[in-house]
Amino acid sequence: MTAGARSERGDTLIEVLVSVVILGLAATAFLLGMSTDIGTSNLGRGQATGETLLVSAGEAVKDQNINPYACADLPTLQQTYSLTLPGGPFPPTGWQVAITDVEYWDPLGAGIGGAWEGYSSVTCPATAPPYPYSQGITVSVTSPDHQVNRSRTYVKVAPP
Repeated sequence: MTAGARSERGDTLIEVLVSVVILGLAATAFLLGMSTDIGTSNLGRGQATGETLLVSAGEAVKDQNINPYACADLPTLQQTYSLTLPGGPFPPTGWQVAITDVEYWDPLGAGIGGAWEGYSSVTCPATAPPYPYSQGITVSVTSPDHQVNRSRTYVKVAPP
């Protein structure tokens, strides 16, 4: 074959456009996958932070040295109980940690076996031990973007 017999044609415009579209779709799929990974990572970090805050606040509520037993209704406990822990800012900026419910275990309530009851249903001596009822204190944690919202009820045993 001589040099003059070779084709000088090259690629057509349609072949180039199809190649560009295929590469564009591949790049778009890659970028969407990366953004999904980043979003999942942020959500996982938020859930871990929320769980840590929830456990820390629950331990503070149960600790008699930080929060002595108080037989009271929910608004009073929200003002009385401190959720501040040693070791830095608590909670981190934007996070909300709060006591959202309080119930008392009445061993004689609801017939056999006892029941959890609200403050208005129990008779607590307000000034001195022995307090007859254990408390079920619900602590809730909410992230700044409200994607993480966790709560847990901790039982605070009445002191002897």
